[in-house]
Amino acid sequence: MGSLPYPCIVKPLISKFGSKRDIKRCYNEEDWNNYQKEEHCTKVQVQQLIQKDYEFQLIGCSLYSGNFVIIPGYSQIIRSSDVTNTGYLKYIPSKDLLVDRSSCERFLRSIGYTGLFSMEFLHGKDGNNYFMEINFRNDGNAICVTASGVNLPFIYVQWHNGSITENSVKNINIDSMRTVYVMPEFDDMILLLKGEINIFQWIKDIIRTDCFMEFSKKDPIPFLYALIMFVIRGFKFLGKKIK
Repeated sequence: MGSLPYPCIVKPLISKFGSKRDIKRCYNEEDWNNYQKEEHCTKVQVQQLIQKDYEFQLIGCSLYSGNFVIIPGYSQIIRSSDVTNTGYLKYIPSKDLLVDRSSCERFLRSIGYTGLFSMEFLHGKDGNNYFMEINFRNDGNAICVTASGVNLPFIYVQWHNGSITENSVKNINIDSMRTVYVMPEFDDMILLLKGEINIFQWIKDIIRTDCFMEFSKKDPIPFLYALIMFVIRGFKFLGKKIK
C-alpha cells in the first residue's frame, strides 16, 4: 500500500465481514503498522480522518418515489457516547438547515426511494459538511422530529393506506416546529457514572430536555422495565469487578 493520508481511519470494506474492533484511527505509520500486526478482517478501506466539529443528521420521509420529500430539520449531537451511535442532542427546524436540501432530494429521487430515512453528516472544523451514510428505515432518533411537531412515521402510514392525498401532504405545516432537546437517559447515565459528565451539568440538561428516549408520562411502563434491567446489569457488572 502506498502512502496513507494521515491521520486516517481504517474500517471494514464490507461491514458484515468485520466488527467494531476492526475500526481504528491511525495518526502515523507506527499506528498503521501496529494495526496490520493485529488480527482484523481481511479487507479494509482507508479514509482520511475528518477533524469533526460535530455530527448532525437529517431525518425525513420520501414519498412518490422521491418526488416529494419531507425534511423538517436536523438533529445535532451535543454529547456523544461510546455505548451508542447517538447521544444527547438538539433538533433544529429546517429554517436553519446547514446543507443543501435539494441535493438530498435529488439523490432520493434518482434511486426512486419511498419510505422513512435518515442522512448522517459530519461538520468539519474546516467548515465543510461531509456525508457519511443514509439509513433507509425509521431512525432511532426520529422521536425528536415528533417532539418538534411533525410525526413522520404517522404521515408515512397515512400516505401508505391512502388516508392523506398529495395536496394534504404538501400542506403539512413545518413552520410551527420548535427546537427541542432529546436525551437517551440510560446511555447518558452511563457517562455520568463514568465521570464523563458533571452532575450539575447533567441535572441542568435534564431540566431543559423536552423529550426522553425511554420515559414518557403517557406510557411509563417501558421506562420502568428499562430501569430495572439497567439496575440488574449494574449489579452484575459490580459483581464481576469485585471478583
